[in-house]
Amino acid sequence: MRVTFAAQAAPGRPNEDFVAATPDAAVLLDGAGTPPGSDSGCSHGVAWYSRTLGSTLIASISQGPNPLPELVPADSVLVLDITGTPDPTVICDDREAQAGARYRAEMDALDSGSDTHVSAHRRHVETLRSYRNRDGGFWVAATCPLAADQALTGNIPADRVRAAALLSDGASRLVDRFHLTTWREALDTLDQHGPANLISEVRAAEHSDPHGERWPRGKTYDDATAAHISFTTTE
Repeated sequence: MRVTFAAQAAPGRPNEDFVAATPDAAVLLDGAGTPPGSDSGCSHGVAWYSRTLGSTLIASISQGPNPLPELVPADSVLVLDITGTPDPTVICDDREAQAGARYRAEMDALDSGSDTHVSAHRRHVETLRSYRNRDGGFWVAATCPLAADQALTGNIPADRVRAAALLSDGASRLVDRFHLTTWREALDTLDQHGPANLISEVRAAEHSDPHGERWPRGKTYDDATAAHISFTTTE
């Protein structure tokens, strides 16, 4: 297994994503950032929480083959390049997006980065808190241990997987929000040019639309983290 990864914080903010890898495992977490003026719910901050949880997970995996669900909750995306299938398999928990869709209209109609947009984004985030970690809403890693039971999990024989990508939503937006490339093309970029190149493409797209006119979004720029995992076999 060969793992490469890159991470870049949104301009002017600490990186709230986390990524780490061992010779046989990889962990990526997308911190649930809050807009200025909102309480994150953690006295240490979102970046600290992501680093603490992520380092605990990677350490637990490294200690032995104990059962550990592969969590795919909320914002992160897992893309699998599986032998015998022309298109990648994309695993993403979209329950947060479904819950928030009905509350986006006001925010999406405003210029990204403007004071009114920041206020609308704050109201959007705070409204969604009532849907967090409950049935009918969405699930994130937090103080509620039941959240782990609600994560998307599964398994597939390792010899069927050619490559995999782990993406925070700040990196996956090149495909699932901006629609500038396909999942197959994103995997090819990761394989041929590396995760940093994919993130550069994301930043170029964001810079080309600073007011969110082409792609309405809560964050003009977001933390972007990408990990690419390739599997090789020996004869």
